[in-house]
Amino acid sequence: MQNLNAVYICCALFLSTTLGAQQLPYRSPMGSTDFIYNPGLTSAEDFMEFGAFYRQQWLGFSGAPATAQAFIHVPAIHRKLSLGGFLQHDEVGQFTTNSLALTYAYKMELGLRSDDQITFGLSTSFQQYQFAANRAVVADADDPQAIVDFNNVGRFNAGFGMVYTSHYRFDYDETWFFFGLAANQLIRSKIPSSSANTIGHLNRVFAANTFVGFRIPYDFSYLEPSIWLHFSEPNLLGYSINLNYELEDTFWTGVSYASGGQVSLQAGVILKDGILQDGKLRIGILGGYNLQQLASNNSFGLECLLGYRFNL
Repeated sequence: MQNLNAVYICCALFLSTTLGAQQLPYRSPMGSTDFIYNPGLTSAEDFMEFGAFYRQQWLGFSGAPATAQAFIHVPAIHRKLSLGGFLQHDEVGQFTTNSLALTYAYKMELGLRSDDQITFGLSTSFQQYQFAANRAVVADADDPQAIVDFNNVGRFNAGFGMVYTSHYRFDYDETWFFFGLAANQLIRSKIPSSSANTIGHLNRVFAANTFVGFRIPYDFSYLEPSIWLHFSEPNLLGYSINLNYELEDTFWTGVSYASGGQVSLQAGVILKDGILQDGKLRIGILGGYNLQQLASNNSFGLECLLGYRFNL
């Protein structure tokens, strides 16, 4: 029954005359990979970070979404420039996307406050798409939409982002305000099926996001409320509301609620002493549960983060 449910999910996501997919994986509330969704966040706080991330949604469903990422971003040239990159493997059912991307950010004083900053970011990426129709379970084998097949089809893409912060660098003395805007998948294109017997194709659509939040410090800790809005064509809108707490060099925790009824709880530890000089090792885990569409089934999700931060 779970396999059949997974097929229904995959069909709803992918099998239409114009295939529409989970083209951008769900953003993690743990935050270390936010520069993937807004390149203006590349080394936003002037530290180098590299690490790995893994997400498994809808545990217990065959073919449920799974995402693995390896990432790095680092400030350069008097911290006015930042460079980043990531590798990403994303699977939903029979659909697989492999991505390689580079990001760039430039920081400058805006002048609205004595030490505020605006950052502009660019990203360029290459995606490889695969859809194995021969592994799909369908009700009508003669349906031309059921034999859509992508075999190592590759496309380039680009993105743009802007981020404003009320201070040049966060400290534990003043509240930090931030907001940003980003456009993803600026290059919209159709990826035709490699099968000559079908009219199906993948239509890459424009996507965008915006966020706003605060960091409220207290005694070497801070509380960070934020909200993210995500848009993709033709008229899909989603959101996530987040509340995180972090104690300097010790631990963090947080709670999030996303559109569609996804509730998430996260926790992590920060290891500093003896970790590569003055670096900080961050180990985090997040559990999510869907309160709506899949609540009658096993709809838990799990995320794991391993990151290392080094102040340059």
